[in-house]
Amino acid sequence: AAELSILKESVQARMQGAGGHWAVDAPLGSAAATPAGLAAPPSVDVAAAAAAAYSQQRPLVPSVPPSPVPPSLPGPSAQEPLPASVVAETPTDAAAILPKADGIVLAPPKQRPPPPKDPDTGAFVLHPVAATIADIGEVFKRYVARVDPKIARSMETQESLLEALEDEGTGAPEWFWLVRREGQASAVPCPMSADGLAVYRLKRMSTTIGQLLHLSVVDGSWVEDAIDAVKARMFAWLPIRSIRATLWFNDVDGEFALNKDFEACFKKKRFRWFQLTNSKGIRGQVMNSPRQEPPEDPAAPAEEFAIEVCLGQVWLRGCAAASNGATRLISSCAWNLVLASACLRHAWARDEAEAKAVRSGDKELAAARGRAKEGLVKGLL
Repeated sequence: AAELSILKESVQARMQGAGGHWAVDAPLGSAAATPAGLAAPPSVDVAAAAAAAYSQQRPLVPSVPPSPVPPSLPGPSAQEPLPASVVAETPTDAAAILPKADGIVLAPPKQRPPPPKDPDTGAFVLHPVAATIADIGEVFKRYVARVDPKIARSMETQESLLEALEDEGTGAPEWFWLVRREGQASAVPCPMSADGLAVYRLKRMSTTIGQLLHLSVVDGSWVEDAIDAVKARMFAWLPIRSIRATLWFNDVDGEFALNKDFEACFKKKRFRWFQLTNSKGIRGQVMNSPRQEPPEDPAAPAEEFAIEVCLGQVWLRGCAAASNGATRLISSCAWNLVLASACLRHAWARDEAEAKAVRSGDKELAAARGRAKEGLVKGLL
């Protein structure tokens, strides 16, 4: 039933498209099937061209304009099987198409790469901050009260961190508590027990980088260990080329300057001066740490996308020409031979699955499905 519904919707969408009137009781490409004022479309062996397209693994541009009449779909017996080299190189190999018990044939799902392995973060363990957007401000305020003000003011302010939370896409900030391994407790860390805090995000510009918005610890002697832990986490989980952190000028012992001790910790961990910046009248110094080859830094993870757009074509097959002289609307199909060859292989695999069902003794079911498909097509056309 699902297969017939899909076929019906596909044919209806096909017939609703704009196109010229073509007589269905005349052979395709003949004078009677060609509207007045238009030359008969050239003949193109789509199946053979599709096989050639797959053998070279690239889209082909036809040497003749596409015919507004979709080519008929040959069955396995009317078309020579594709060469073994083509089958091996084709990602939608017929052997990889899985026949289901209900007769619907689906391609196997795309294999996803495994998630990155958690890197060795050294002296610290990173735990996600369990808080909502509504209460994260209060959580941060309670934690930062335990941090040296010279370190806290060297990174992004609470206002900037809350503004960054408005981004709910791939650039949304990630918050992690830092907990020392040597004193790690079984309880979930909280603002009053965490040893540090890191906030970073993915940022796409001319290149993809990781932006370290905040890094602080409750003990100034732990800064270098905290930088090592956060760098390892960012390089292991983000497909970035470098990490950048902005150190802001602030009141240091009565003078408006950089916290030199804090800056020195970053320099020891391979951060270098990148540029100066200004925000709301305050100067900042951007530090940059490029990704190094393993084992210096973790290997870059594969970049996966959450949404994939797939293209398809509608193929009418097994249709007998009407004898009452009726006409139908046909719009030109997508002229992509690689896609057409994938459709052919998918359709042939369906035929093979149906033939196998017949050979296995399920003849009545196969015959019923064939009659239902034929009746539906006749009713629509």
